[in-house]
Amino acid sequence: MERLDQELAAAIADATPASAPARVLLVGCHADIDGALTGWLRSRDDMSCHVHTFADATRAIDEQIWDVMLLDPSLPDGDGLELISRHQKRVAYGRTLVLSAELTAENVVKAMRLGASDYVKLPVATTDLLPQVEQILVKALVGRHRDERMLRLKKICTELNDARHEVSKQVDTLCKRQATYSKTNPYPCDSPNRYR
Repeated sequence: MERLDQELAAAIADATPASAPARVLLVGCHADIDGALTGWLRSRDDMSCHVHTFADATRAIDEQIWDVMLLDPSLPDGDGLELISRHQKRVAYGRTLVLSAELTAENVVKAMRLGASDYVKLPVATTDLLPQVEQILVKALVGRHRDERMLRLKKICTELNDARHEVSKQVDTLCKRQATYSKTNPYPCDSPNRYR
């Protein structure tokens, strides 16, 4: 029981996100933005992967958990905006930043409805883009930390519930033994071991 008490206290007290590297998927980003983002992410010790097609992005989303997806929706083999909901279904806390030269009200509304965190019009200066990416990374990492913490708490609650069931079984067994003893010895005060 002490181990469970310690795990529960640690899980409750663990309110700050760990400094784990972020996992970032870059989908179809232009070469100049890709180079700057990849270098910046590497300097932060974050993990990144760059894909250029809808099919490769779909495969990457299905095979790996990505905290953040940086998405240029103009892909040669499909509508990149459709990847937003796929990513959102796979990673509930995941964030998507859409980077597009096509800033139309229709595209922005569609991206936001599908779950995009923000929409940036290209071209954009790297100095303007990096703070937005950083903000989205922080939100995603806080979400990941919250989800990991909830999973730990659920595991601890399951173990506590299992322990409660075990204690209940033991109490039932003791009560049945006591009931059996009471039936065979109706006068417990006359027990020969009463005064020992």
